[in-house]
Amino acid sequence: MPYRTSLSEESDREEREIQDRLRAIDSQLESRWTKRQQLLGEVRRLTAEQRALAAQQGGPIQEAEELHRAHRNLGQELLRLRSERDRARGALTQAMIHYREVRAAARPQTHLRPEAVRKEIQELEHRQQTQALSLDDERALLVRLRERTRLLAELETHAQEAAAERAREEAAARQVTEARAEVDRINQEFDRVRRERDEAMGTIRGRLEAAGSVVAEIRRLSAQRSETMDRLFAESREIQRLEGEGRTLLATLRARRAEARNTIREFTPRTRRAEERTALESSVDQRLDELLKRGRITLG
Repeated sequence: MPYRTSLSEESDREEREIQDRLRAIDSQLESRWTKRQQLLGEVRRLTAEQRALAAQQGGPIQEAEELHRAHRNLGQELLRLRSERDRARGALTQAMIHYREVRAAARPQTHLRPEAVRKEIQELEHRQQTQALSLDDERALLVRLRERTRLLAELETHAQEAAAERAREEAAARQVTEARAEVDRINQEFDRVRRERDEAMGTIRGRLEAAGSVVAEIRRLSAQRSETMDRLFAESREIQRLEGEGRTLLATLRARRAEARNTIREFTPRTRRAEERTALESSVDQRLDELLKRGRITLG
């Protein structure tokens, strides 16, 4: 059997404690590396969702901007129509004033018609030509004929003026009708554009609410991602701490083993091979080799 130098009980106990602690650290590292990978996957998933929502956010915002431009154009159109309506209302007021003035300036119509006077003149002329009249009757007939002729001239002049006045009144009435129709047309156009603007505002509000919900979801994911990142950093710090502790313990164990080898060399008879190791040393070396192969704990 190979020669084995007996160590003190305290040294054996300390070495066992170091090995137990190394096994515990290794177990904790495996658990924390698994948890770290899970947290890293969660961070990547949240990041992908944020990017997808950010890309989705552009749609409602772009639509809202386009609708806002349309809403602004409709507002400018309303301003133009309001100005045009004010001018049309002013034109209607002026047309109504002109119509009232024309009607007020019109002379009252006479009940005597020129045709009746002209017929009477024809009868008087026929009587003068066909009947033998006395001198007084002849003189009275001529006076009556001159009066009827003068009255006919006045009636014809009055009829022309009345016709002109009627034409002016009709023209003024047409202006009032046209001005009122223009005001009505502008009012209808104004109401239509205002409805379109109100509908555009409602649509803009809906698009902004949709974009706001996307932003709220992005903020929620960002807060969740930040919390997950904090947990990930905490796991990374704990892994670094455990690895540091493991490297320290490995260095201590390696130093103790080196010291044990030196002691064995000093007190072992020269006939025995200096490179022989105890079963405990072989077990420790094998464990160290396994840890080094995993690459999680490196010796400084």
